[in-house]
Amino acid sequence: MPPWRGGPLGEGTLEGEVVTCPWHHWEYNVRTGELVTNPTVKLVTYPVHVDGDEIKVAV
Repeated sequence: MPPWRGGPLGEGTLEGEVVTCPWHHWEYNVRTGELVTNPTVKLVTYPVHVDGDEIKVAV
């Protein structure tokens, strides 16, 4: 099971660098993937680059 317990993080709220899961209210730093209350729990993150009107994600 993913660390966010399967909630739809993409539908969460974003404030600064923190996204909040709408189901579980867990908060993650979007730059590091770390759970705010426990940095040893991490999501997978990918490098992102904005190039003009394009957003490029390295996967």
